[in-house]
Amino acid sequence: MAGPGLEGFALGDALGVPWIGVPPRKITRRRLLDDLGPTGEATRVALAASASVSPGGELVTTRRHGSRGADALALPVAFVRGLGLEDARERRAATLPLGFGAVVVADLTAWALEGRPIYQYLIDHANKWGPPYGGVAMDQRSIVDSLLATLSRHDEASEGMLSAVRIGGDGVAVLTALVGGILGAKRPVAVERVPWRDRVTLP
Repeated sequence: MAGPGLEGFALGDALGVPWIGVPPRKITRRRLLDDLGPTGEATRVALAASASVSPGGELVTTRRHGSRGADALALPVAFVRGLGLEDARERRAATLPLGFGAVVVADLTAWALEGRPIYQYLIDHANKWGPPYGGVAMDQRSIVDSLLATLSRHDEASEGMLSAVRIGGDGVAVLTALVGGILGAKRPVAVERVPWRDRVTLP
């Protein structure tokens, strides 16, 4: 798998997959690593985008989640755009058709990869967008709300993913994947230290 950002993304996806659809009240910290899943749809979409199999991202669909899932699965495409497009105007032109949440994800990813502090970006947005208390839905707004809230509290990949997965809900695997990918891009060495890394078969 190319790069710590994509590897962190896949590790977050694998952590979140077993908890898709589970409400937060049924998720306890001591059980988080009991049943690590294989990587799921989020990683498949990210790898396809990375290989330019689905360059625009608009046609990504999922039988499981329907049109709302397609909206949410534009976020892995935006993550890959953030890894690959250095120019801000080009990056935003490529992600704006995918939705405002996609622009946020691409910008955060690019800033993390460049080593720029993302704190100011989070300060500007995270205080306005709190995480959903009933679990993260499979839509862009809910996932980005939870992403900003998580990144504003955690700067280390493993702890960030472990915190994010406890939010639960239908969109939790996309959320944990984005947390792992962005913080992994920011600090590549953190990906090597993820406790469940050796238990996941990466694609």
